[in-house]
Formats: sequence, structure tokens, C-alpha cells
Amino acid sequence: MSVPILKGVVGEKSAVQRKPDMTGEDFSAFTDVIPGFFPNIGSNDFSIPSGLHHAPNFRAENSCIPIGIKAISQVFLEYLRSGRK
Repeated sequence: MSVPILKGVVGEKSAVQRKPDMTGEDFSAFTDVIPGFFPNIGSNDFSIPSGLHHAPNFRAENSCIPIGIKAISQVFLEYLRSGRK
């Protein structure tokens, strides 16, 4: 449900569904109880050196924040409109 909505917000080439991986997140335990999705929002400016997420030298590009808020909000609103539980 979320990928087509995200494509409408960020463009066809910018929203892709990733294959499941074992990244060590406990998020799937939450989605056993309530619906959810785990978006990866690109936030790196590759011209600035950055560590990986959760590293002390991680640097994010702040311009991605409004885009992420809009994308996640659109998925949430469509979920509410769908009447799904």
C-alpha cells in the first residue's frame, strides 16, 4: 500500500520497495500487533563525510525532513481513509 503513495510524493524513481533484510531492528514485533511500515528516507549529502546511522559522526541533510514528514503523513492519511484495521 505505501510504495505507490510514496511514489506520488517523491517520484517514481525515488520510492522503491526493498527486499526484507536482517538489520537487527525489533520493528517487526510491533507490526505483529499493529499495522506499520519502516521507511528509509535518504538523508545523506555525499559531498560531506558521514558515518553510518547511530554513529557519532553521522551527518544528515536536513532538507530531507519536510519530504519525510509529507511522505509518512500521506501514507498515514491513506491508511485512515481506507478504513483498514
